[in-house]
Amino acid sequence: MTYTTIQQTITKVKSKFPNIQTVNLDLSHYGLHELSLTHFPPTWQWDDLATDYGAAPSYGAILDENVVTVNVKANAQVDQKLRTYIDPEQYTSDLVISVENTQTTDESFPAADEYVQVTYTIGDSTMQVAGKLRKDNTKVYSGAMSVRRPDLHFAKVLEKLIGITPTVTFTRVQGTPDFSIKSDPLSAIMKHCLIVSDNLFAEMFLRELAANTTTRSKTQTIEDIGTATIRSILQEKFNINASMYRTYDGSGLSRMNLVSPSVLVQVLRGMYSQPTYELFKSMLPIAGKTGTLQNRFKQYPGILEAKTGSMTGVSALAGYINNAKYNKPVIFSVIANQSLKRGAALANVIDEIALLLAFTDPSC
Repeated sequence: MTYTTIQQTITKVKSKFPNIQTVNLDLSHYGLHELSLTHFPPTWQWDDLATDYGAAPSYGAILDENVVTVNVKANAQVDQKLRTYIDPEQYTSDLVISVENTQTTDESFPAADEYVQVTYTIGDSTMQVAGKLRKDNTKVYSGAMSVRRPDLHFAKVLEKLIGITPTVTFTRVQGTPDFSIKSDPLSAIMKHCLIVSDNLFAEMFLRELAANTTTRSKTQTIEDIGTATIRSILQEKFNINASMYRTYDGSGLSRMNLVSPSVLVQVLRGMYSQPTYELFKSMLPIAGKTGTLQNRFKQYPGILEAKTGSMTGVSALAGYINNAKYNKPVIFSVIANQSLKRGAALANVIDEIALLLAFTDPSC
């Protein structure tokens, strides 16, 4: 949900129910409690937590993917602070974050020495802006931060739009709703997740699996329940034993996750035999055309549909290659691990391997 969407929704609600007295923010869907709201996946790296790709998993309160962006521009006047503004602009500094900006615009240094750095400390809502810009610089510099407490973020936005402080509750409100809005179809959300490699949505899918699990222990985390469900599905559907891989979260940000190319090929082969194969394949990035593969395989658009994966020192690609000399797709998986090369260099090597498979003559 975006700020614009919730603003439009609340306008409709207020027109239908003009005398709203109380507002409850119901976070009971996942069967959790207040302490869970401060919970990041326990095996994530600390330096991922402040990033936009490491946005905090939420428990039903997601707004603009739990990310706020600060944009920085030079000031037209020398010896003045850099100009900063928040995106979405409705998230004013007193609502979500504050900006600590002690840097000034100058003109007494070479343009090559210009820089802007936007950072913040985990657990703090103050974003620090550092750097120096010449006054004739018209470029906009941006830094995105993940929202540490999505529930509080959502509640503050509700308070601003409705004028009433919401009460966060963990008890499901009974009865038939008088007003409701529907999300996009699950398939559309999943396609977005896979096409752009959206970590937050992947984490939410894991939590949704956990929410639909009837047996759970009070000592289990939401990741424990969700990953146990994944293991059960892979064993039941594709006969993949849990001893062949390790999974600790939904997105893959945990460096404790372990999986081999052969396991990924088993999953892809299993999906190929499912009635939903065509739907699944349509959700994957297309070489040279869409998502994380839009700028790869530009000379061979459509040569494959595959999911990318990348971290510092890691690059992976797995999916289906369209080799005209075969009567069915070539299923492949390549993982480069523990490398000192940059991500682009690793991706280039993987692309070369994929192209070799794409043009291999099966008679050879």
